[in-house]
Amino acid sequence: MEILADSERRFVTSSFLYLEVGPKATFHKRRVETAFYDRFFRDAKWVRDLERIDEVARAEAERHGLGAMDALHLAAAHVGGAAELITTEKRSKPIYRSSLVKVIYLYQSR
Repeated sequence: MEILADSERRFVTSSFLYLEVGPKATFHKRRVETAFYDRFFRDAKWVRDLERIDEVARAEAERHGLGAMDALHLAAAHVGGAAELITTEKRSKPIYRSSLVKVIYLYQSR
């Protein structure tokens, strides 16, 4: 929550992130969670250039052995001009091999 509350940050998002978290909260009628996501996605900068994201994701997946969603998240962050990609993926995962954007483990301080 500290990261989300940082007024110096501007968040970049894509349909890929929304589809991972938004619909489940709505489906399961988790009103507080749904309201949180509604605010987050409303205020974030959306990256919608799917052709460019696909191009970058394919190249990065081939270069570093990334899974599909990690490659798409990295590519969307890169295309959107993000300085960092904050993730819950463990540090042993291939996503950390990429240099498109700085990848930060959410729980690094713990």
